[in-house]
Amino acid sequence: MRVISFVNLKGGVAKTTTVINTAAILAKRVKSVLVVDADSQCNTTEFFSVVKPGITLAHALRAAPDAGDTAFMAIHLTNVDGVYIISADDSLMGLD
Repeated sequence: MRVISFVNLKGGVAKTTTVINTAAILAKRVKSVLVVDADSQCNTTEFFSVVKPGITLAHALRAAPDAGDTAFMAIHLTNVDGVYIISADDSLMGLD
């Protein structure tokens, strides 16, 4: 398993665009890609058409340490074959 992270504190530097395009390209070449949307603006989640995702990254982070099921249930299918997402919501703003 390989991990690729796109991180920058400054807004407007094409992080979301880069993640979306990289995930789509990798999904065509490998079996599956998991995108973790950690941005409370939720643009990646919206792009991948995750509407009312139920359990989100914020839920998984707030879950008890032994609650691996919560993290697993936070993974959702997207509108792109081979791309899965742990979606964001605005409650991420309340996490430190």
